[in-house]
Amino acid sequence: MKKGYFIFLLLITLTLTACMQYESYIYEGESKHWKGKYEVFSNDGEMYTYKLTLQYKRNASELAHTEKITFSFKKSRQSAIETMEYEIGDDPKKGAYMNVWSSSTGNWFTEETISTVTIEWDGLEEIIELQNQD
Repeated sequence: MKKGYFIFLLLITLTLTACMQYESYIYEGESKHWKGKYEVFSNDGEMYTYKLTLQYKRNASELAHTEKITFSFKKSRQSAIETMEYEIGDDPKKGAYMNVWSSSTGNWFTEETISTVTIEWDGLEEIIELQNQD
């Protein structure tokens, strides 16, 4: 390959990479029984994907007799609360719960954004603050 062609390809690649509006934020936190991770990312700055993962920190078999776990998720700067409910029964699902969704709104995320998750199970309640870990 000729040197001039290689430089041309390199410049095109760098230009295209600079034009991409890739955004990515990771927020984490934990409570006594749970740890959480909230990921926000966008490849184009217009459509955002959200991934909320919650993990029971103790032995998941402790959840075997739990009928239902409720996660109430509140994003900072928004008044809406999203509630996710899991019917458990005899299947503790290894103590890991994940929810993924997409939206065209998300450009209000920053390194300082804090979101909260309230977890309710077996008459217990814990709150996790999810903060940027960078």
